[in-house]
Amino acid sequence: MKLFKNMKKIAAVGVLSFGLILGMFTGQALACDKCKDLHTVVKVNDNGLVYEVDVWENIKWAESKGYIKEEDVFKEFENSLRGAASEMATVYPKYELLEIDGKPWQLTPYAEMLKKELFYADKQYTEPSKWVGTPMEELFLDPSLNGKGKEVIALVEAGKTAAEIKALLGKPEVKEPPVQDNQGKIETEPQEPAVTEARPDSLVLTVGKKEYSEVKDGLSRPALLDTEPIVLNGVTLVPLRGVVDKLGAEITWDGGTKIEVVKGDKKVNLTLNSDKAFVNDQEYTLASPAVVRGGRTLIPLRFVSEGLGLTVNWDSKTQSIIIR
Repeated sequence: MKLFKNMKKIAAVGVLSFGLILGMFTGQALACDKCKDLHTVVKVNDNGLVYEVDVWENIKWAESKGYIKEEDVFKEFENSLRGAASEMATVYPKYELLEIDGKPWQLTPYAEMLKKELFYADKQYTEPSKWVGTPMEELFLDPSLNGKGKEVIALVEAGKTAAEIKALLGKPEVKEPPVQDNQGKIETEPQEPAVTEARPDSLVLTVGKKEYSEVKDGLSRPALLDTEPIVLNGVTLVPLRGVVDKLGAEITWDGGTKIEVVKGDKKVNLTLNSDKAFVNDQEYTLASPAVVRGGRTLIPLRFVSEGLGLTVNWDSKTQSIIIR
């Protein structure tokens, strides 16, 4: 289908939804003064597939085939964006609208129009949608959570508040890019110093669960891994990032099979799918090597942690692991 010819894949996992593609069937006028400043590149996350749609190319093709009239272009353009937001409201987190012309959609001129599609269930905008009165009413509007739908929903379903979810998953407020004045100088606002997050004293993980706890000064704080720890050949494997690095380790991956983890004067070297590993250049044989599962790299927790000088305790009753 020719409408797909201008879609740029960023990460291919999943099956395309027609919501945005068909909605983008008509986008920007070829000769429309009202439409000349419309942004044309829309980025979405469709069931794990992140892609961009170049509306300008699609509209040229659609107009050349006689599928649209010039006088209807602006209306159709807005309808296409409404369709993307409507699908997001219906099947989130399987479908997420991420950006319009390189900006988070929340920071574009279309934000108010798109909010209506998210927070109303009917086209008359009188019946509240299922998200109204839930944490999502606030979380949808946070640009730093774009693309994190699965993690967001998992925390909402776990009973976390919007503030707690933002603390776990969010980033500092996304601001508009600096603009230039008439002389070409960039106008900027004074920036507040970055706040460095305190390193936890220990982590408490549970096999088979993404949720875990960070403990600092005796106080426990909930957090979320991007994939759950598993047991393979009697060995607990945890995500490459989000565990030992939380306790001060630095991780280097060569983009292929080699992984290096360093903490102080301790260094651990692993190779994906190899039972040979090294601690400070001394060779060891692993019961279970580092592997890739579901697109995520998992490493043997005890070997790496103890190789870095950390302590690992296992509670068989609760299937929990404490690393400190």
